[in-house]
Amino acid sequence: MTRYVGHGGRPEPDLLNVSLRPGDVYCLCTDGVAEQVDYQRLRQRLGGRTGPVELLRGLLADTLAAGGHDNATAAIMRVEQRLPAHQR
Repeated sequence: MTRYVGHGGRPEPDLLNVSLRPGDVYCLCTDGVAEQVDYQRLRQRLGGRTGPVELLRGLLADTLAAGGHDNATAAIMRVEQRLPAHQR
């Protein structure tokens, strides 16, 4: 993200192709989150059952508790069970 957002030239983003499965949680964040909050705490937050707003608020609170030495930005995606066509 840091190599892409706000880059004035021709950015070269890192791309990752993964298969989405129900229950997966993805966190796209800046180094202000990834380098401030340890992986065990990230795992606890992302593995919890809180809603997305509460999850992000908790994650950003963790960055402040760790010292808040950098900008902290995060986006969360939780993969839900896909409904059969007749239920959509």
